[in-house]
Amino acid sequence: MDRSLDHLGLQAALRRQEPATDPIVSALSTPAGAAALETLSPTLRAWWTVRDRWFDRVLRRLIMPGHARVMWLGAGLDPSPLRWPPGLLGEGSLWLVDRPDVLDARAERLAAAGLSDPACARFVQDDPIGSDRWLSVLHEQAPNDGVPLRVLVTGLAPFWSMDRLQHVAQGLMALPHQRLFVGFDWFGPGLRGLDAPMVQALGAAGAPFGLDRLGLEMIWRALGADRIDTEAILSHGAREVGMVTLVQRIGAPR
Repeated sequence: MDRSLDHLGLQAALRRQEPATDPIVSALSTPAGAAALETLSPTLRAWWTVRDRWFDRVLRRLIMPGHARVMWLGAGLDPSPLRWPPGLLGEGSLWLVDRPDVLDARAERLAAAGLSDPACARFVQDDPIGSDRWLSVLHEQAPNDGVPLRVLVTGLAPFWSMDRLQHVAQGLMALPHQRLFVGFDWFGPGLRGLDAPMVQALGAAGAPFGLDRLGLEMIWRALGADRIDTEAILSHGAREVGMVTLVQRIGAPR
């Protein structure tokens, strides 16, 4: 789990059972195609599937057509923005953030298929795992004019240390926007003992295993969050494996 282009291409392919029937997914998928999905562990396949459904559901629920701004950290080769209804976001109100090699591959693969990202999209070349340039972009380009700001953090928290997670939370909660929503996914302690190779790979990246709901929510609460909703969307028996959290702040930073 090194977040390579092949890794991101597999995620894109998994977003439909028969990628070849979907031109958007086919363009963004790894060249190995659907056959490569067999190399994934059952845990990872299940996690990517339920996580994507959650992000899609939350985004559509929180956005009033034409009245929101969205920054997508770790946009990768996710085809979701190409499927959003026209007019869901206003002009220049979507920022897709990822490494230069990922965004270049995204554009090249779409162009080769005669496709492109929505006209409202802007692209921020930055490595959201270890850099904060994307945060400066929000300060500089997202006016605090009452339009809600949504920040989606997809597949990044498992690569962050606890210090990095807290640093990102502090940066986001310091934004001046009066209506701020942050959604992100993470792994609960239930992953241990369920998928040893996956745990080993994530552990090498500094994944904050053992983090419980209370500990994570306390970070955001201390920074001024008004509401924090955490749920397990992937479980193994009584063990919580895959978690998602939605943080909301209504009002000026405290």
